[in-house]
Amino acid sequence: MKQINILLNLKRKFQRIPLRLKIWIYFVIYTIIVFVLLWFFQIMFLENFYENMKIKDVISEGQLLAEEYIHDNYDDTDYEKLLHKSSMENDMCIEIQDKYGRSIFSEKAFGDCLIHAKDGTLPLLFSKLKKSENGEILYRGKNSRNSQESFIYGKILSDGDTVYGYLFLNTTASLMTGDFVKVLVTDSNEYDLIGEMV
Repeated sequence: MKQINILLNLKRKFQRIPLRLKIWIYFVIYTIIVFVLLWFFQIMFLENFYENMKIKDVISEGQLLAEEYIHDNYDDTDYEKLLHKSSMENDMCIEIQDKYGRSIFSEKAFGDCLIHAKDGTLPLLFSKLKKSENGEILYRGKNSRNSQESFIYGKILSDGDTVYGYLFLNTTASLMTGDFVKVLVTDSNEYDLIGEMV
């Protein structure tokens, strides 16, 4: 009985609140609910969506570069320009090796990529790629120096019978083009600064 009286008193007090204030209270509650839902969906779904998108981009770019390599000569300056452009636009490190595992082309888009690390990741990936059934691998690893997640795509460059070489693409799993991060500039060339994330 006492609880019913309390509820009736609250209802009467709420009915005395002016309409503008009621609308404002409903709007604030609605806004809070929307923000909580957005935060929840971002935490639960956006990261997975971004990772899947990044993986698809790396695979499609790798297949495009492999096809261009097989149909063109790797000494061609147009192909090197394509590799450089692809590396810079997609924030990817690229390594192309000949059929003996010697580096033909190497492009660093960011400082600490796994395929250019001195820790022996590339030989491990090279052996995994040679053993793969379909001539492709997708590897997810963590850089020991900066604890950054990376995706590495590897593909055997062949036209079916003849192996011409091996392609490795490395991109980060956590940053997108346009993200702002602190970097330490370690090198430069004619048009670019090369640095490592701090």
